[in-house]
Amino acid sequence: DYITVQSSNMAGCPAEGVQVNPPLHAAAMPKLVGSGPPVISVNVRAHHWKFVCLDVTNDQKTYSAALIATANNGTSGGYATLEELLDTHDITFDRLFVHNPEVTAENLHPQALHIYAGRGIGLGGVNLTVKNSWIGSFAGYFPGTTTLTDSYGIYPGLGGPMLIENNR
Repeated sequence: DYITVQSSNMAGCPAEGVQVNPPLHAAAMPKLVGSGPPVISVNVRAHHWKFVCLDVTNDQKTYSAALIATANNGTSGGYATLEELLDTHDITFDRLFVHNPEVTAENLHPQALHIYAGRGIGLGGVNLTVKNSWIGSFAGYFPGTTTLTDSYGIYPGLGGPMLIENNR
């Protein structure tokens, strides 16, 4: 069995297996907004979690290196040891809208040069899934600088297998 965090309005979300279309589905998604650390932080040794039909972004005040991260808070200086990675397993992200705050359901491709989150989803662990999601706009400059961010929509760390399918 999984612990599931999902929208209370699943009728307004895409059906299972269908990719998120933000202009159609974002209104049904609870908006999780963070500032700095990941909005969703899955600690080491967590397992059997599903995150379904959620809107994940940043508050445009403090830069976030990643909006979602798994295998966090390990015993090796905050990083996961191999044992901790193997104990972090069966985590699913399904039908999410993961984006910088400059992006909205009405404007998916803004002309913003400065962004407040460098990465969408960081994965570490075993049997991890990201599917049917809209993940985007992670390229630009650190706020108030001319320094480019190290940007990825999804970045796989150590572990696996990882299933990444039907995302935009």
